[in-house]
Amino acid sequence: MIALTGASGKTGTVLADLLSETGTPHVRLSSRPGVGDRRFDWLDRTTWAAALDGVDTLYLVKPPHGSGMAERVAALLEDRTGIGRVVLLSEMGRGDKDPEDPDRAVERVVEAWDGEWTVLRPSWFLQNFSVGGGFHDDVTGGTISLPTGDMPVSWIDTRDLAEAALVVLTEDGHCCRGYTLTGPESFGVAELARRLGAAIDRPVAAADPLGVDDILATYDDGTERGAYYAELLVDVAAGRYAEITGDTADLIGREPRTFDDFVRDHLADWE
Repeated sequence: MIALTGASGKTGTVLADLLSETGTPHVRLSSRPGVGDRRFDWLDRTTWAAALDGVDTLYLVKPPHGSGMAERVAALLEDRTGIGRVVLLSEMGRGDKDPEDPDRAVERVVEAWDGEWTVLRPSWFLQNFSVGGGFHDDVTGGTISLPTGDMPVSWIDTRDLAEAALVVLTEDGHCCRGYTLTGPESFGVAELARRLGAAIDRPVAAADPLGVDDILATYDDGTERGAYYAELLVDVAAGRYAEITGDTADLIGREPRTFDDFVRDHLADWE
């Protein structure tokens, strides 16, 4: 049976639907009351055993930043000996980070584990701009304010990411591999705003208010989470999220969805 951590998140909800459609036994794990099938809280180790009872495959969304992420993942993998396959949701470029980087440290724990593991490293999600995404209100307000230097980003639709996750969770042949998952196009926020505005027939502008030094000063507040977001934006501004790979198409057996596909399917989100 497959367990999904982060089951109420951008990828977990879509992945749970795909597992249901294919009749694949699974449980949705969540720390939020009334959400999911079983309670699982990274910060409460007493919830782990019951949540993962009968589970042999795990979709692993990382613990919160600042919680000792790598140590918690290591403890879970050590405790739950019945788990034989783990698919870790990471981020594009994390495999190239310093070994002590907190997110890279989680990858290293999984890569050193003696079971079957796969690491998924997606680019930025297009669903950040639809309902529930962090920039949805920017779109409806008419200005997307995102400090990226307007460098290209190979945006990915989370539906394609979920399909890729389904493949590596349920099929053999992906052990001990990392996949960099992107969409088929790479463009900056200004072009995204222009194309989105044209599709919804009202102006959407792009504002890029911060340089690299300002990004660090604004987001790096001394916390692990703040440092993560600051580094993420600096990486985008340096062009490190521009690469387009063939990994998504290789896994899902077709070309990934385009930006226009995403907009067409989410038009109601911006009405």
